[in-house]
Amino acid sequence: MKRKKRLTLLFTLTCIVLFFSACAGGLFPEGDALPAGAGAYTDDPSAGTDVSAGILQVVFIDVGQGDSILILSPEGDSMLIDAGEKTAREAVGTVLSAYGICEIDILIATHPHSDHIGGIQYILENYPVGKLYIPNVSTTTATFTALLTYIEREEIPLYKAESGVTVEFSASVACTFLGPATNSYEDLNDFSAVLKLTYGDTSFLFMGDATSVAEADILALYDTEDLSADVLKIGHHGSNTSTSEEFLLAVNPSYAVISCGLDNSYGHPHTETLDLLYAYGILTYRTDELGTILATSDGSSISFDKEGELPVSTASTMDYVYITKTGTTYHRADCPYLSESRQKIALKDAIALGYTACQHCFSN
Repeated sequence: MKRKKRLTLLFTLTCIVLFFSACAGGLFPEGDALPAGAGAYTDDPSAGTDVSAGILQVVFIDVGQGDSILILSPEGDSMLIDAGEKTAREAVGTVLSAYGICEIDILIATHPHSDHIGGIQYILENYPVGKLYIPNVSTTTATFTALLTYIEREEIPLYKAESGVTVEFSASVACTFLGPATNSYEDLNDFSAVLKLTYGDTSFLFMGDATSVAEADILALYDTEDLSADVLKIGHHGSNTSTSEEFLLAVNPSYAVISCGLDNSYGHPHTETLDLLYAYGILTYRTDELGTILATSDGSSISFDKEGELPVSTASTMDYVYITKTGTTYHRADCPYLSESRQKIALKDAIALGYTACQHCFSN
């Protein structure tokens, strides 16, 4: 595939470095027009899609503590969302080889953290890429700066990932960014490119590392029909900073996928997230437990190549927990932080009332 002519959205390397050093703004000049193919979000993201072509494949690649997702359209178009850390390039390369991928039509770097974009340069060096989407956010980390240096030198087409931008992926699959919703977040995670993918009557929502702050902004912009998805790639590896109950109810997924490393130092996925998925009966798939996971859609239904399960955390094995009159967390009966005002309550009721797990009582 021939790389397209460099877009005017690209700064010179010198300007980029100075721009990042100042930490004032992002990758794209204010007021620049979006590239061809970007447009407004439609009320019906599946409009015009044809599901007669075959099977959509979504591969959640086991890259340890990080994210990387390969998507193959029925027509054979390829999309890669993130590529894990630099150390995950063999894992990503092995999967791409197994699926016969020689070029990537759409590459998305959800946000500048290394566990998502560390392997992006490897992808660019080894595979022809049609379009690279990245949110308008700056950071001065060595990994991100090196990636931008390579992008500039190789004149790789760069496109803005933000709410409302549609991605021309394939004839039968509709793709639209729902986030980032603004350019004023304090946390880099909230700049995550959040992508809604629709094939026929089935849909996937990929959250990157977006936290509940970004989720709230997305909730304010879109209605339930826009947000609903059969499969939710849980935000931020199952951290308790993401996947608010309000957002989960709006998406209303049948399946959840959590990408995280085995015995990772962050304790992902957190008990609160697992308990929420448990409370709503959402079948969950975890790369730390199952390795690489393949989901397929025929446009009517979705199936997985691994066996999912209702999440199991220490708290979710209990029918009852304890709360206090003034507290916001639920506890074991023997928790030293419980006061005389303790009240026994069903776990599902405690979660429904907004209580979260006591970190002293519960762990994964």
